[in-house]
Amino acid sequence: MVIYSFDYPGLANIFRLKSVAMFAYLISGLLVLSVAITNNYHFGNASYFSNENVRSPEYHGPADFQGLYNGYFGQSAIEIFLEKVEENGTSSGYSLHKGLKRPLNGTWEKLSESTKVRFLLNEPGDNKFDGNFDLLIDSVTFEGEGLWHPKPSSGLGQVFVTLKKQ
Repeated sequence: MVIYSFDYPGLANIFRLKSVAMFAYLISGLLVLSVAITNNYHFGNASYFSNENVRSPEYHGPADFQGLYNGYFGQSAIEIFLEKVEENGTSSGYSLHKGLKRPLNGTWEKLSESTKVRFLLNEPGDNKFDGNFDLLIDSVTFEGEGLWHPKPSSGLGQVFVTLKKQ
């Protein structure tokens, strides 16, 4: 039983050649794709098969860290506002926790081989609830965590702090 019949024999050869060409084209395309996948082929400046084409904000300098950070001081909310983060390694601002606003002064340093920046921020010490913050803030996500250490005479324990820039 013949499904297709051609009145003109040359027409059958043309269809046969087109089928062979399509098959060869399909095979070559699959071959190129498989090589690209196994070699993690780069298209342009970014890799098509990895997350390298996802760009994140870049750190440009200490002023990027200035601003409001919200987070948790143990189980309660805290706000830390960094008013100045200067090239010379100094920083200042204030914290607001349970209605108590305390000035902060301290230093910062970029950790080598890392996207983290360490802030050591001191409260003045004239309040029984004063202490100091030792924080690591990521220069890409501007999220951070660290510890608050009370002044030794307070009898309080250290508290875990998490922050995210707003």
